[in-house]
Amino acid sequence: QWMSFTRFRLVKVGEVAPAAPIEVNSIAELNKLGEENEGATIKLKLTDAQITVADASMSSAIIEDKTGAFNAQYFFAEAVGTEMLKDEFKQGVVLNGYLYAKYSYGSIEVCENTANSDITTTEAPVVPTEADFAEVLKAENNFRLYEFKGITVNKNKDDHFQLVKGDTKAEIADRTHSLDESMMANVESVVGYFRIAGDEAEFTLLSYKTATPDGISALEVAAKTIGFELVTTT
Repeated sequence: QWMSFTRFRLVKVGEVAPAAPIEVNSIAELNKLGEENEGATIKLKLTDAQITVADASMSSAIIEDKTGAFNAQYFFAEAVGTEMLKDEFKQGVVLNGYLYAKYSYGSIEVCENTANSDITTTEAPVVPTEADFAEVLKAENNFRLYEFKGITVNKNKDDHFQLVKGDTKAEIADRTHSLDESMMANVESVVGYFRIAGDEAEFTLLSYKTATPDGISALEVAAKTIGFELVTTT
């Protein structure tokens, strides 16, 4: 004769049992969450997800997997600073496992369950995806790291630099005013990521290649404050 037992959590009258974490199985699923999920605890599954862009303090860290990308602002800096996560997180690190976090529209924040995360880390070169600028400029590709070739760089009506291919345009985020027309005159390719909000598209330029008189491409780093390093495609 077999006996089965079921475990129950006793809840006092008037006490609300904590909601189970929302299972989020990819970055694409994370990006589909909305305002109704604001503040909810999630269990984010990461499969070969890489930190493609990050600053030294990890206050900004873009994570990308095969399905999408997002900016985990301050998450790793706080999680490591409070010793909720023990591994070293930096640009190039590949993440597998899951993170417990609080959903904050479009990103994640540390929560009391973050210490229960189960994540493994390895390192790999950061390689941008070569793509057609006009084809991938969609909100679903926000924060993905791309290399664009065959594009034009000029100025828009507001005298700001922009990427152009046919009728497709995105303003370059030049917050440090480090770009000038001579730098962009002979651009062969650019590396960076974009973000579309509403009808506006903004491209964050990380590096670019220019043609030189001797026919050898010169690689320039635009985002020096990020300490960006990558392997470019040929």
